[in-house]
Parts: sequence; structure tokens; C-alpha cells
Amino acid sequence: MGIAMRFLALFLVCASCCTLRAGGVARRVHEVSGTLPELPTIDVASPDRFLNDLMLSPYWKVERRDQGVFVATARSVGRDTLAEGHSFLFELMMNPSPVLPRDCLIRNGCLVGGRSFNALSISVVFQKPERPGVAFGRPQDHVVIPVHESQEETIGRNSESFLAISLSSQHEIYVVLSETGPDQTRAITFSKALPAMRELARLAATPAEYRVDERYAEFFALFFTSTAKDHEIQRFPGNQGRDIFYGFFRTKPDTSYAGVNIKISHPVYCPDEGTDKRYRLAKAEYLGKPYCDGDLVFFHIEDNSVSVPSPYDQRFGVFTGHETFEGDIEVLNDREQTLLKAKGLFTSHEQ
Repeated sequence: MGIAMRFLALFLVCASCCTLRAGGVARRVHEVSGTLPELPTIDVASPDRFLNDLMLSPYWKVERRDQGVFVATARSVGRDTLAEGHSFLFELMMNPSPVLPRDCLIRNGCLVGGRSFNALSISVVFQKPERPGVAFGRPQDHVVIPVHESQEETIGRNSESFLAISLSSQHEIYVVLSETGPDQTRAITFSKALPAMRELARLAATPAEYRVDERYAEFFALFFTSTAKDHEIQRFPGNQGRDIFYGFFRTKPDTSYAGVNIKISHPVYCPDEGTDKRYRLAKAEYLGKPYCDGDLVFFHIEDNSVSVPSPYDQRFGVFTGHETFEGDIEVLNDREQTLLKAKGLFTSHEQ
């Protein structure tokens, strides 16, 4: 039985900004109606092949969630998570000559708006979403999208809506646009449906075999000075020491690039590890299996914070400390094999 056919109940989307809040029962507080644009026709015949192509694409992060469920979430790009003008990474790369904004970040998930629009997550799921309140749409359909709220009596910043569009006539595969926020028009859902479907149509039309380093050559040229090495790791500084590490591997035979995660340690300050093992494994990334030997796979793992015990936290605390320490970085796979080692300067995370 293939990976995609083993998927259990699946409707887990962008946990960072588009999930129901604990402690409340979701209630319908609003609905919006509108007509979807003319969208590309997508009819995925092989779920396993489509999942692998999502893994190989640097524009999507594929994670394995609870009970073995896989979720592919579109990455976003912009200067910081609160600035307006963000776009999804695949949108940036659709430009004829893509240019990175200065000091930009890649994020594994939501397109987060400023004051003028809501947050949006785009996820690909492999079973029909069963949760209440999901609106299902097809190209040029007139849809009614309910908005649910779990904390307030009226629509507000935590209010959520979900639009699902089928990607296959033979299998239960959907793209789900999940919007959070007070906008009563759900404008970002309607505006992003077309570019999302265009990218997924391009992905569904990949040839039987292709090279990742050729297909995504513009992307690799934009983020790396060279891909001639066996591997590379780069770093985006994150808020409060929650840094982002990204890079690539040139694949080797008999090496797994599934469950890629990052472990940070120091022989004195955190000799076992300073990262939270349970959390780093939960957000591990699945990079896929290229169709050609010696091809590239991209990884991008965020929210990598380090904690050290007392009394070292007094020296290295991100708020109270005044020093950094040089830690060991290991990029591991699902077999706990070390794929890459590096060094980096760290502070200790403080709540």
C-alpha cells in the first residue's frame, strides 16, 4: 500500500496560525459568498508520485504529523512575518526575473499580513476534509464560505475559514486554503486560489523523470552562490534565538533524506542537546527521492532554539545574558544518521 493511501484523517493545516484554538467550541459567526476564477484543471492519477514531487519542490514543506499523516504546506517569503507585501515562494518564482526583498525570510507556512489583510495557509491534503465548516469549490463555482470563531461572539482576529478544491477525480486529494482574521470578505482566499492552482498544475505536469537542480535552477541561483558542493547550510536569524537553517544536499545512494531535522549541542553547556528532541522530530522535513542520481534536495527548518541549564542560562540568555557560545549543529535524518555537521554561535532561549 502506498504512502498516500495510508494517510489517516487529514485536515491539519498551518499549525502556527490557522488552527482552532484550544479551550473553545467553534461557532459560525459569518459567511461570505463569491465566485471562484477560472482555474487550471488538475487530475492527479498517482498520489504517491504527486506527494514525492511536493517533497522535491523547494516551494513546499512536507511534514509527517500525528499518526503518520503527511501535510504539504506552501512556503512564504518576505522581510519579516508582520510586514505587508509577503507572497508565497512559488509566486515569487513565477516572476520572469525574481528578485529577493532585502533581508527577506522564507517561512514554512502562513502568508502573514499586516494591518490590511488576514493570514493564509495553503496546504495539500490526501483525504477529503471532514471537519465542519469546510467549503468545497470547483473552477468558476459560486461558493459560500463559513467563518468560525472559538473565542469571541463575532468575527475577529482568530476567526477561521477553509476552502477545499479537489485535485483528482480518482483520489481524495485537495488543496485547502485556510484563512484566519477579521476580514469579512475573505479576499485573500479568493485572490490566492488561482496562483496556488497554477503552481499545483505545473507540479502535476512534471515529466516522468527530471532533475531537481535543473527544474528549480532559478531558485537555487537566488539563494545560493553555488550548488557544486555536496551540501551547504545557511542561517536566517530568528526572533528570540529561534533561528532558521536552510540548505541543500547533493544526494548519495543508500542515504535517506526523510525526516530531516536539526540537533544543536555543546560539550559543556548542553552535552546531550540544547534542542527539544520531541519538537525537532515533530517538525522534521521530508525531502523526497530524486529521479536522477546526484541530484539536489532542499531543506528549510525553522524555530531552532537552544536552551541551556542554570547557571549557564545567566550568561547566554537571549534577554538577560551578554555572551554567546559556539555550538555544534548536526543535520540528521529519520534514522538518526548525521548528514551534515557545522558550527554556530548561539544564545539560550528564554520564555
